[in-house]
Amino acid sequence: MQDNSSIPKDRDRSGIPVVCSKCNATFSSDSAYMSHYNQEHGKDIEGQQT
Repeated sequence: MQDNSSIPKDRDRSGIPVVCSKCNATFSSDSAYMSHYNQEHGKDIEGQQT
């Protein structure tokens, strides 16, 4: 799994849907996904290496 800093900013314009690995929700961009992940699953990030 990538950490946030390794996601290319221009990937948001690629049109490839992003699927949340935690809950299988689908997002139209990485920024939408990251916003969801931080809100819904952010507590799971601490100390987790995947």
